[in-house]
Amino acid sequence: MLNISRDSAENEELSRNHSCPNIRITDSEQYFDTNLTTSASIDSFEMSDALISQSENSTIGLNVSLSPTPSRLTPCPTCPEMLKSPLAIILVGLPAHGKTYLATRLCGYLHWIGCKTKVFNFGEYRRKHVGRQTAEFFDPDNEVAKSLRMDFVRKALDDAMSYIHNESGEIVILDATNSTRERRTIISECLDKHGVDKLFIELISDDEDIVKENIKNVKVNSVDYKDTDPDEAWRDFMKRLENYKRAYEGMSEVLDKHLAFIKFINMGERVQTNRIRGTVHSRIVYFLMNLNIRTQRAIYITRHGESEYNESQKLGGNAPLSERGVEYSVKLKEFFDNIDLKDDFEVWTSHMVRTKQTAIHLEDKYCVVSWTALNEIDAGIGDGMTYEEFQGLYPKDFELRKKNKLKYRYPMGESYEDVVMRLEPLIMELERRENDILIICHQAVMRCIMAYLSHAALDDMPHMRCDLHTVVKIVPGAYKNTISKFKIDANPNKT
Repeated sequence: MLNISRDSAENEELSRNHSCPNIRITDSEQYFDTNLTTSASIDSFEMSDALISQSENSTIGLNVSLSPTPSRLTPCPTCPEMLKSPLAIILVGLPAHGKTYLATRLCGYLHWIGCKTKVFNFGEYRRKHVGRQTAEFFDPDNEVAKSLRMDFVRKALDDAMSYIHNESGEIVILDATNSTRERRTIISECLDKHGVDKLFIELISDDEDIVKENIKNVKVNSVDYKDTDPDEAWRDFMKRLENYKRAYEGMSEVLDKHLAFIKFINMGERVQTNRIRGTVHSRIVYFLMNLNIRTQRAIYITRHGESEYNESQKLGGNAPLSERGVEYSVKLKEFFDNIDLKDDFEVWTSHMVRTKQTAIHLEDKYCVVSWTALNEIDAGIGDGMTYEEFQGLYPKDFELRKKNKLKYRYPMGESYEDVVMRLEPLIMELERRENDILIICHQAVMRCIMAYLSHAALDDMPHMRCDLHTVVKIVPGAYKNTISKFKIDANPNKT
């Protein structure tokens, strides 16, 4: 069994780096930059004379396929054949140990990297069929209730298998206590019958303060205790917890050594793994290693101020801010001066001029960090053009992009899926942090980050509305993230 600590030397080094002087350009480009040589290849047999002429003077090699039709729609680079078979993630743990919160966050992450994922909460099946129940319903000696609970397990499994077989689902997350070896065996046999791979994640907490805080903030305010006196809800839930403890059987290094499982201890303080194999298993461990679910904090995100290219409606480039954009940078500083922020508040920008100029008035007060990963989507041969010019020169590409904006990759440039791929390490860094952060980036990048934080459908991601001169505030929550928007007036001619 592999034992991994969050407090590794690598994380300590990252922490030291981020406590440096206020303005710092990271040397993390090698870590975040993705090799986009495949993005630069032109896999089309039909190339315009202009493109061929451009390529002859370029150091970028061409990979010309024999396909008679243009092909700019590439397979998802974030999820290439990661799953040889469907996967079920079975959560294990006592009540109030963070299972539903973890299920929600993990589902969002897996969906964002291209795996079609859905959560099946067994408690919802119980509430649907028998309504809210008191602690006695969860007594392990209550045989009638025990039989009913197993019926709900089977109903949830039936729906999960239907999702996989009839809706092309790739991953299901079974959100329940699954606290006995008997129940886990029944679930395993069902999954084996349907050819579904299994990964167990057990949430363990030996810190009573964490559990009590979770009960106070989440459980006594849950659907099970709607319109119930808080003190009464507390007492009933504590009885429910004791009932589960009486029968609880955790994952065993001896009895379960043949199974793939992860132990998530004290909300990620430690992570233990057993028989972790393959890309998806490894990326789930990677996600859990960086997940911060103990600290309440806010994430702010905004596009750079209006640039000269925005004024002329051109793609890409590295243009400076316009007059309105400069005014926005001033107003942005005023906005954050009037917000209650944590002392270690940070500002993240891309390496592009327009994001750095937007952050310039924040430098004296806050730590400003630049990331290559936050650079705008590479428009390739379309860089510096208006959409009308791009349509005129490359009408076939224009139509392909219009039909599938998510998967379309600009020749010698990037697709939205490429941007997701290079943003993933930055998202892990964002998850790991406990401080408030402002991200100043670009439209396509902001869409990708917002899709992750809001759990939006991937097909909707390239069409999400991200207006200029608007700050979006996201506060991660137990069941969903709270999102607020603030429009900032940046009219330099206004008196």
